[in-house]
Amino acid sequence: MQPEVKIYTTRNGTQYALFAQPEIISDEIRRSQYWNIYNLEVADIILSESSGKRVIDVGSGLGSFTIPLAIKYLQQHIFEAFEPVPAINEQLNTNVLLNRLDNVRCHRIGVADKNEVVDHAIFDLAAVNHGAFSFLIDSYTNRNIPIPNEVDVYELRTLDDYRFGNVGLIKVTVSGMELEVLRGAKTIIENNQTPPLMIECWSDEWYKERKEAMIEIIKECGYKQVLLRRNFIFAFNDINLFKKVEQRINEQLPGSRVVFK
Repeated sequence: MQPEVKIYTTRNGTQYALFAQPEIISDEIRRSQYWNIYNLEVADIILSESSGKRVIDVGSGLGSFTIPLAIKYLQQHIFEAFEPVPAINEQLNTNVLLNRLDNVRCHRIGVADKNEVVDHAIFDLAAVNHGAFSFLIDSYTNRNIPIPNEVDVYELRTLDDYRFGNVGLIKVTVSGMELEVLRGAKTIIENNQTPPLMIECWSDEWYKERKEAMIEIIKECGYKQVLLRRNFIFAFNDINLFKKVEQRINEQLPGSRVVFK
């Protein structure tokens, strides 16, 4: 049986269907109205510079990134939200409907570096971090997260397979699978003239090689400015936009590290 769900309305009127039980992302939304306000502010800077773009949110969860941005840019940008866990995808769809967003399309697909159908462990909705789901088993074992014995069938596809146009931002938070997502997105990045990237990248020792490989791919794709802030890589090919983001990030978190520019 799925956990109880309650509708929560933020101070600015945004509605979320949230599981009533304790859960990291939901608890933060209930407490501060947003999840990861820093990344939302960075995305806001990027999206305010253009119109008619497509925003790709890989690992969207309940919509904590897509929902507030899609509300603000309802008449300006289209959002493609990818969330493969069935119950969380339903939660995402519910939040889109609650906020009457016709500029969001939800995909129950896992994004990777090849197209395939896989048997993979289900995700325990009783867990306190619904963002911990991953198709990378190392992500579970290296973070001491129990792997459920029960499995489900999931469809994996590359971003390249979608052939999206007018992409203005790609955000990736997939609990360790970021490298595979990037490998499967080289063509879409090239065809869209290197749109800004926001990619989760942990500082764990086991993840070090994966992060280095991601940075190499970003270089190969032609990005000229790359910045590390906390657990995220930000990549740009527009020096003016990069400077605006860099200034805002340094205001939020002094000591952010520029990889190259």
